[in-house]
Amino acid sequence: MLYGIMLYPAAAQFTMITECVTSIINLNFDPGRSIIVSFPTKMDTLFDPDLMENILRNINSRTQWSLIVGDFIKESTDVILGKNYDYLIMLSVDEMKDMLESLETQLDNLKSSSSWNPRNKFVIVVTGNFTGHTEIPLTLLDFLWKSTNLVNVVILIQKVEFMDVYSWFPYGSTQCTNVEEIIILDKCIDGQFIMKNELFPPKIPSNLNGCPLIVSVSDFRPYLILTDNSTDDEHKYRGYEMEYIILICKKMNMTLVYSEISNENVINMFTDKLAEVMIEKVSDIAIGAFPLHPFFNSYGDPSIPYLFSAAKWCVPCPKPLPRMQRITSILSPFMLLMMLTVFLLATFVIYHISDVSDSDKFLKPVSSLYVAWAVLLGISVLDMPKSLKLRLFFTLLLWYCFIMNVMFQAVIVSLLIEPGFEDELKTFDELVSSNIRYAYYSMIETLFTLTSYNEHRRFPDPPIIYHNYSQCLEDIISGKMIATICTDFYAEYLNAITPQKGQICFVDESIASGGVVMYMSRGNPLLPKINELIQRCFESGLVDVYWSIYTWKLKLRKLMKENTDTYFVFGLSHLEVPFYILVFGYIISFVGFFGEVLYEKLFRQRNK
Repeated sequence: MLYGIMLYPAAAQFTMITECVTSIINLNFDPGRSIIVSFPTKMDTLFDPDLMENILRNINSRTQWSLIVGDFIKESTDVILGKNYDYLIMLSVDEMKDMLESLETQLDNLKSSSSWNPRNKFVIVVTGNFTGHTEIPLTLLDFLWKSTNLVNVVILIQKVEFMDVYSWFPYGSTQCTNVEEIIILDKCIDGQFIMKNELFPPKIPSNLNGCPLIVSVSDFRPYLILTDNSTDDEHKYRGYEMEYIILICKKMNMTLVYSEISNENVINMFTDKLAEVMIEKVSDIAIGAFPLHPFFNSYGDPSIPYLFSAAKWCVPCPKPLPRMQRITSILSPFMLLMMLTVFLLATFVIYHISDVSDSDKFLKPVSSLYVAWAVLLGISVLDMPKSLKLRLFFTLLLWYCFIMNVMFQAVIVSLLIEPGFEDELKTFDELVSSNIRYAYYSMIETLFTLTSYNEHRRFPDPPIIYHNYSQCLEDIISGKMIATICTDFYAEYLNAITPQKGQICFVDESIASGGVVMYMSRGNPLLPKINELIQRCFESGLVDVYWSIYTWKLKLRKLMKENTDTYFVFGLSHLEVPFYILVFGYIISFVGFFGEVLYEKLFRQRNK
């Protein structure tokens, strides 16, 4: 074979390679897209610059694609924007080790650019004096998969009078993610393909034949919930995010495998999951409340968001007002003064408009005072008025007192039953000016770093440090005067499971909002298919149905432990205000009685 290649004219070899490469680009690369061309940085003796120049001239003459060549990628990262690029990589080495080193160097150069997209089309051309043609593409494809997750790639191997086009299909019937079998897609002779096969077909099937999907998980509720081993549930983990993974595995016929992270520190748990997926590559997906954020996007590929939540300041909900405080706020001193004024004016009018035709009960000031007081309380008077003027005024006073009594009874009874609540904290300024202290947890500091938020420094008092985030929120539910940061999704879950009676309330201002995603290693070919299934599940509401049923069961379980709020017992606490009024009346009666006794003893005896 080596002898045949050496006898074959070099010009004819150049023409064959050029025509085959140009034909692949012409048939498979979309017009208008750019092509990044990479070649060995150190020109070895087997790589002919004339071949590279011939290929570039031939491609450029068609004026359908713009070419970006060599180290221009590193030098012009500010110019290269977007990820709509296809790739042409040239290799020409006689030793396998040198070939892999050259390929690794070129890939590192390409990956250093922000335009790097391992899901686009790759054409790798291998020329030179070598043996073992089947071993070369197998080794190259295995290296490309393990290092960069490249799947959408074809390898052209130079032979005497034609070129073989190799590729591989992951998740086949006999292999999952191990490059064990490669196929010859076609043979190219002077730019013509013999078998007319599609060189870049879809590589990920709908049925993955039970291949494992390794997921980095931890007990991070409510996103990931470790189920009780004594249950009959076939899945060790459930939860809002895990439900998406379970549905995806069922649809794609994959075996769910857990890679468990047991780190009590939340920040370390996040980094350990990302390391397993992006650095160690022992896991396929990292899930567990990962936000869609540029910091994480620089290390891996996110899925589409499937949960949208906002981080807000959570505060204790307003407490019920004391009944006496609520009633005294209605019966203000000004209102009582006005009622007293009306009462005294009514007494004055009754005394002055009464005439001789009326009973003597209306002709004395004290008797007139008694009549006005009886009408105000809604009890009978000693005698009825006779004169027309007094009857008209008496009727007017009667209706006034009747309306006031009805309104008073309605308001007082309603306030005794439901006195209302304290004013709710609606803005962060109101929170800072209140006597509520800031509760600090280590994970919150990461949120401040990612969002550049520093309003928490406005709290006048030093923060209360918590080492258990759930305990901090439970204290807020129980009414402790502290405030911290929480997402509305997590607060809803905690309200359902916390045995304490109460809720978490929020101020209206959001600190940050966004979507929750799962992360995969850069270029993982499963991501487009997973995104499609996530979109279907999200639009159909399958996970929301599961979550609503789950949270409803939690709420019912909590309600069974609490006393029912459908009715209340009318007890002595509700009669507190009437008793105060009764005591006040007794005091006035005692003072009046004692005054009459003194008057009788002192003034009457002195007159005698």
